[in-house]
Amino acid sequence: INAILYVELTIFNRVENRSTNLEIHCTPDNFEGQATISKFDISLPPGKSIHTLQLPITSVKRWQPWDRGSPHLYTVTADLDLEEGQVFTSSLFGFRTVKVNDDFHWESNGHPYFVRGSNYLPSQWLSETLFPEAASNRLHPFGGGPGGDFYTRDVALARQANLNLLRVHAHVIPQEFHEACDRAGLLVWQDFPLQWGYSDDASFHVEAEHQMEAMVTTLYNHPAII
Repeated sequence: INAILYVELTIFNRVENRSTNLEIHCTPDNFEGQATISKFDISLPPGKSIHTLQLPITSVKRWQPWDRGSPHLYTVTADLDLEEGQVFTSSLFGFRTVKVNDDFHWESNGHPYFVRGSNYLPSQWLSETLFPEAASNRLHPFGGGPGGDFYTRDVALARQANLNLLRVHAHVIPQEFHEACDRAGLLVWQDFPLQWGYSDDASFHVEAEHQMEAMVTTLYNHPAII
């Protein structure tokens, strides 16, 4: 299939107005295929600017859940050519569609899909999930995995249990978990992190919106999140 890749870049320019060249690369990550490269001339005003771009991508391979096919992934890279040198950022990405109708029937890439899931909490102490040395320690309750990569281990165990979805219940965990799900073709149901302490106070609404925006901005490129 052919698709359109939408790219939104937020750039902070700390000097005067300048014009520069921007290259966007969309490259197959976990399969053989042709990279797409598009070049743009953009103007950078002082301060913050947002640039929205569109790239046609041909012969796209879709990201599929593991029990439907292969989780085809792409690396999207934005490369900015400046006098001071090149600045770039990249993100793992997959092309896919998900739909839930009024009867709570799911579709993945236009086909009916039966979801089989479970809640997921990697540790009762979420701070532990930030430190790889804890996961690599065989004396640790969830440690001892190869390289301390317990997210990849847990995702593999979920697939062995014939699950195709994990629900991150009322918390947010590091990007490594989401990338493990991206690569394994395991769907993710990501809860909003603020739970069980609701209020109609205006300051609570502001904080809730702040947390939601931060979570979406951090995670929304992961094709596993549905």
